[in-house]
Amino acid sequence: MNASSMSKKKSTSNLFSKERLPEDLKLHEAFFFETDSKKDHVELLQNEGIAKLKKGEIDGCELLDLAASLDPTNYNIFYEQGLSRFKHGSSTRTKKYLLLANKKFKKALSLKENDFLTLKALGHSLHLLSRMTKDHHFLLDAKNYYQTALKQTTDIKADILAETYWDYGKVNLHLAKKSEEVSDLSIALNAHRSASTLNENLGASFWSSFSTCALNIGIQINDSKLYLEAIKYQKIAISKESSNWRHWYHLARCLSKLFFTSSDEDHFLQANESFITAAKLNPTGDLFYLSWAKLLFTSGKKTKEIKRLYSAIEKCGFAQTLNAKNPKTYSIWSIALTEIGSVKEELSLLYDAENKAHEGFSYNQSSTDLYFAKGYSLYAQANYFKDCDLYHQAIEKFQEGLSIDRTCHKLWYHLGFTYATLAKIEGDPSYYERAIKFFTRAIHLNMKSTYLFAYAETLLEIAELQNDETLLNDAITHFRQAISLNKNAIFIQTDSLYHYARALDLYGDYKNEKDFYVQAIDVLKKILLVDPSFPNIHHKLGLVYDHLGELLDDKEILEKALIHFKIAEKTSFEDGALFSDHALTKIHLAEISLSSEERYHFYKEAEYKLMQAAKLGYTEAYYHLAALYSLSCEYEKSILFLNKCMRFDALPPLDDVLEDEWLENLRHTELFQSFVEQLKSF
Repeated sequence: MNASSMSKKKSTSNLFSKERLPEDLKLHEAFFFETDSKKDHVELLQNEGIAKLKKGEIDGCELLDLAASLDPTNYNIFYEQGLSRFKHGSSTRTKKYLLLANKKFKKALSLKENDFLTLKALGHSLHLLSRMTKDHHFLLDAKNYYQTALKQTTDIKADILAETYWDYGKVNLHLAKKSEEVSDLSIALNAHRSASTLNENLGASFWSSFSTCALNIGIQINDSKLYLEAIKYQKIAISKESSNWRHWYHLARCLSKLFFTSSDEDHFLQANESFITAAKLNPTGDLFYLSWAKLLFTSGKKTKEIKRLYSAIEKCGFAQTLNAKNPKTYSIWSIALTEIGSVKEELSLLYDAENKAHEGFSYNQSSTDLYFAKGYSLYAQANYFKDCDLYHQAIEKFQEGLSIDRTCHKLWYHLGFTYATLAKIEGDPSYYERAIKFFTRAIHLNMKSTYLFAYAETLLEIAELQNDETLLNDAITHFRQAISLNKNAIFIQTDSLYHYARALDLYGDYKNEKDFYVQAIDVLKKILLVDPSFPNIHHKLGLVYDHLGELLDDKEILEKALIHFKIAEKTSFEDGALFSDHALTKIHLAEISLSSEERYHFYKEAEYKLMQAAKLGYTEAYYHLAALYSLSCEYEKSILFLNKCMRFDALPPLDDVLEDEWLENLRHTELFQSFVEQLKSF
């Protein structure tokens, strides 16, 4: 038998020979061999081992191992063994020691089931392992151990319990990064709330983590209240540690998200100021400057402020010096140039934007951000030249991006938006169908109000073309859904709300119900309040008041229509449709007037307006003149303008002509019968 084999056969007492004991424990040699108390032996080894470890002497682990071999049922020894290996593993970032720590903690749990401190320590160790190894199952195990620990809270001090809730919250926060589930974020947020109620003196790191939970849920469900909550917690973190640039950066991100939702200039200014403060504290990494660039770009795009767009480009330049290979740098840089070029109508800037995207491709050929930027610049060039081929090239780039990542919602949205633009230009119904398909996909991936508004507007366009009441109702439903998601839509989506009012007005025509007209008027008034110079707002208000007044035979409402038409005419001198609509309201007033003198007066004013419209090339005015002359029993003039309608292809379908109430007088004449015969033969 060799020496190695013989050593394995040594008795337990030989473990405590003079040769095996560390030098400082040889002082206790007499104690070891004179006492009969095994318990005392174990206790001394354990205490000495712990003392050594506290001094950073790693051979303390050996003493704990010796104690464990002497008393293998002692929970405390295995717990301390686990702690010693965990501390060494965490300080050296060594996976082996963390795995050994887990083994010891599990042994301790087998001796003392559901012990709070051991469960907490094991959860902490597994969490650290998951961060080091990126192994998801360690994170799931950590969550389970923390959950079990938080069921054993009797006699646990408040500060330790608070720390445990915080650790549990951080585990779920990291789980949410992979799962993207709101449920994981909600657990994390509630855990942080529990910790804050147990200990009011938690440090800056806790409050910053708390803020991150609120921010991430806010992003998931687009809730500005959660952004405000995140801002509140981050400000507490700053009050405890104001010199940490990361705290200011996180506050800037929270305020940026709030600005993206609210479009409130004050939120932009606060976010920008937070970025400035963080920059003074020497931040590291390109992501800091890219977040700042995104804020400046978004604000500049909304307000058309060229200075902010150039500032966004400047920040991209800083980011590039820190990391020349990040495709997001070139993407933001490119789309900022595209916006400047679109606002200034400078083609060279649009080409620069395209080239900047190409520069990014030299570092990364598979970036969806770069394909988006390239398509975005081509779309702007298409608008500049009114070139359908360029729209199709933009579509190709969006599709190439989607071939890499089919979950990129902004690519689906812009693909739909480009097809919707082409549909209006080329009048191809199939383009509308494609736009609807792509908008639907974008909304499925990210239900943003912007996407819902675009979808609703496209449905409205199709409903008008096809005279489809069902599609119109669907459009109104999606308009309302978009508004419910963005309470600030009246400030940032006025164009979309104008189309919503159009949809309500048109639906009122279908249903002959005043409520839809009233709702349309309410929306238009809000737009007028926010933006008094909004294009055609008074014209549209006049139209809706006219439709409501005609439905109710209400003179006062029709007179409100006239007021808005008059205001509109002060700035629109050559709008034939406006003069024609103004005239129709006067005819409606004439029809409900009791005085023949007043009726005659309205007819004459309507005639004048319709003549103005006809001179401006608005051919539909001919039909309205024919109707007006029928009402005033001037039949030869009425037939004259019906013939003009026929020559200019401005006549409604024959069935509509035969049912038009305003042509009732004319239909009883031989002149009309001859006209109908002529029309049929024509």
